[in-house]
Amino acid sequence: MDGPSALLIEPYYGGSHKAFIDGLVEHVPGDYRLLTLPARKWKWRMRGSAFHFASELSSSVPGVVPDARYEDGASQAAAVPGLIFCSSFLSLSDFKSLAPQPYQDLPTIAYFHENQFVYPQRAQQERDYHFGLTNLTTALAADVACFNSQYNLDSFLDAIPAFLAKMPDFRPAGIGDQIRAKARVIAPPIDTSPIDLALAHQPELDPSRPLHIIWNHRWEHDKNPEGFFDAIYALADAGERFRVSVIGESFEDVPAVFAKARERLADRIEHFGYLLHRDDYAKALVEADVVVSTANNEFFGMSVLEACYAGCYPVLPRRLAYPDLFPDEFLYDSPRELADQFRTLIAAPPPRNAARRIAEHYSWPRMAPAYAELLAEFTAR
Repeated sequence: MDGPSALLIEPYYGGSHKAFIDGLVEHVPGDYRLLTLPARKWKWRMRGSAFHFASELSSSVPGVVPDARYEDGASQAAAVPGLIFCSSFLSLSDFKSLAPQPYQDLPTIAYFHENQFVYPQRAQQERDYHFGLTNLTTALAADVACFNSQYNLDSFLDAIPAFLAKMPDFRPAGIGDQIRAKARVIAPPIDTSPIDLALAHQPELDPSRPLHIIWNHRWEHDKNPEGFFDAIYALADAGERFRVSVIGESFEDVPAVFAKARERLADRIEHFGYLLHRDDYAKALVEADVVVSTANNEFFGMSVLEACYAGCYPVLPRRLAYPDLFPDEFLYDSPRELADQFRTLIAAPPPRNAARRIAEHYSWPRMAPAYAELLAEFTAR
């Protein structure tokens, strides 16, 4: 197969992490081997997955166990990939120290979908600094540290001095400069094929229908569902005419606000809950008019871009990664401004595809060449 030979390691193989790895394999030609673990217990994945993956490689690495089929080591060595591509959920420094020798010296690309320095904490919960340290050592151990947005990179670098200042003594110097020198920003592309299919089969929308607002994010506290529902309740209490879809992946600890919202908004709900199949998710996107985020944590905004590609008009907070991706016309500054924006859009429904061109820029067909170039560059080393 043409293209690079790469070992892809993803300790948290689910959600956007899974979509990214699957898209890379599908759209960038190469010879890939995947090492993955299910997407649960993320803290244990960050701190413990290196042991598992190193052990798995040690049991199958070519050249470690003699093989009578080869007269010399050349054929065996060829089975070792040209580089390692991992997410920041792997403790790369641990992995490199534990993995068998053929893998310790391979060029490594670490991809940061998020960073642990600015992830918002629940009330009364103290931040565990070990995860920030894992991010630091992973970035230092990699040949290049790729970040999914400028906001992700800037917030990571900006947090390092204050983070290291918490150390009681023997603080390392120059870490931020070392990471900055090897850092790059390259966005994670979106898979547009299910949306294209849904658009091709979309019936003509009734222009007199109520405005359909969609909130398509993880059902967790950092996405600030309370902020969204407060604005929606205000619309409902004022008798405004609208429909709402609340879709996204949920986990064991679902905030109580979702159950309350399902009951309070029962007569206005179009979709409520996780849509398991991508085709159903894409259909829900193309049926909606407006996509909204109220997030307190967003390092890129893949779900918003997917909705924009489907034709939705975005309503987004002027913070986090959003100002890097969207112009001012789609941004709001306060909860009051969010509610006012909803009322404006109900009174005068927005045009379809207002932000589709932005989303198209981040599709796999557009971005695959950049990833092929990145992998080829480090394989050559």
